[in-house]
Amino acid sequence: MHFIIEFILDTICPHCFIGFKNLERAIEIYKARHPGATFEITCSPFILNPLAPRTIPSNRTWLTQVRGHPDIRLHEWTQRGHLVGIDFDFDGLSGNSRDSHKLLRLALEPRPTIIRSTAFAITGTPSPYAHSPPRGPALQLRLLEAIYRGHFESRHGIGDREWLLEVGVTVLGLPREEVRACLESEEWGLAIDTLDSEVRSRGFRGIPGFVIQGRFKAEGWQEPGFFADVFEKARERMVEEGGGDGHHR
Repeated sequence: MHFIIEFILDTICPHCFIGFKNLERAIEIYKARHPGATFEITCSPFILNPLAPRTIPSNRTWLTQVRGHPDIRLHEWTQRGHLVGIDFDFDGLSGNSRDSHKLLRLALEPRPTIIRSTAFAITGTPSPYAHSPPRGPALQLRLLEAIYRGHFESRHGIGDREWLLEVGVTVLGLPREEVRACLESEEWGLAIDTLDSEVRSRGFRGIPGFVIQGRFKAEGWQEPGFFADVFEKARERMVEEGGGDGHHR
């Protein structure tokens, strides 16, 4: 059984970071039951505050006063984060997340397109650089983890291009000028805007969102056991319909 999961997220969303870690745990649980199962997760953008400036001085202020989350919610996130290995620090910077989504897309393709992210599962794209890992879902997830950790644990502003540049060069293994060109490119930005609109056109109004095998939908951060049960149901349905490998594009 091979599962393709579309993860709909924003990089400034604590719910999404927790949901991401719960999803990873669910995959571990499912693989323990079904050792031959394989998974690929691709990321799609859902920008919560597209009109935000690149830098917002206080993440805590943005979450409580702009997004309207009470202080008790931040405490809840902190507690839930500890359970999944996240050390939330909400006293850093915030900002517009659009540039971070450009980098996540750069992990999948060398030039901006508006192809749905799941199209990059299975195939991947070899890197033209000898010391760079191949583009694809695995590389995108390594980059997502680095962005989440840097923003939510080390107080980096999500719109700080110099920080994003360093993260992109380090994780993607691409030349500095290529990563910088992506961050500064309006063509990449317009592609992200279009992909964001396409996600919303499918009825998503909040995040995180998950689409499994292109058809089984889940929303919210969800506990690992919930995801593992969804995987079981998806496998059963695909087998019933004759898709023995569970692969649905």
